[in-house]
Amino acid sequence: MSELGKTLQVVQLLNGADLSAVELCQALGVSVATLKRYVADARHMGARIESYGGGRNPWFYRLNNWDQIAARVVVWARLEAERDLRLPI
Repeated sequence: MSELGKTLQVVQLLNGADLSAVELCQALGVSVATLKRYVADARHMGARIESYGGGRNPWFYRLNNWDQIAARVVVWARLEAERDLRLPI
């Protein structure tokens, strides 16, 4: 899966669920540093993702605007998953 695909997957995973950094890293098979980059990219594209926790508590992420971005995220994710410039035969 491409980097854009994984960024979109982060947004989709956060739809309706607060997830810890550990849960997201495991779901994506990435390091915390890579997860932070995906979250930053998603924020740059308009996803309002807030993070909370730290210290003795794990970091959690929450998406606050799924209703505003859902249609575009779903289309982008589908296009990214099916990325192929060849026409069907």
